[in-house]
Amino acid sequence: FLTCRPKWSTGLRNWIRRLLDISFRSAVVKYDEEWYVGVNGIPTGGIPSVDAGNMAVFYVFKKCIYSKDITPSELLFFLRFVDDGTGIWNGTKESFVCWFNKFREKTIALYGLDFTFTINPITEPTQFLDIQYKFVDGTLYTDLYKKPTDANRFLNFSSF
Repeated sequence: FLTCRPKWSTGLRNWIRRLLDISFRSAVVKYDEEWYVGVNGIPTGGIPSVDAGNMAVFYVFKKCIYSKDITPSELLFFLRFVDDGTGIWNGTKESFVCWFNKFREKTIALYGLDFTFTINPITEPTQFLDIQYKFVDGTLYTDLYKKPTDANRFLNFSSF
């Protein structure tokens, strides 16, 4: 599924580590007109929280899913964005649940991360990020999807 960056020099990797360290140490969050800095960890909603979550989930998935010797042959396709994922399982519902439970036990035991899932037949609408999709007679249909908790907040194009 994925490859590492073998051509990245030690200097480049160290530079990235230093940038991450600065970003994590300077993470702040504003609540009720007051600013707070994290004492242990990264505040949810803090600037590096999405990046940290993305890196953590990528690392765990690399160790538990993306390796060819670990990936079950029934997993035909898997796509992830931060902590949201979707895929195609070519097996029974029971075989998926069995595999997922083993995956979940491993991620909890090794990394303290828990994952949940929703199973939808390929002919029923499935949501991934802001997209809802389904297959009808072999044709893929897509539509926009908004989570019920969507706050409808958008960045103004000229805000940067």
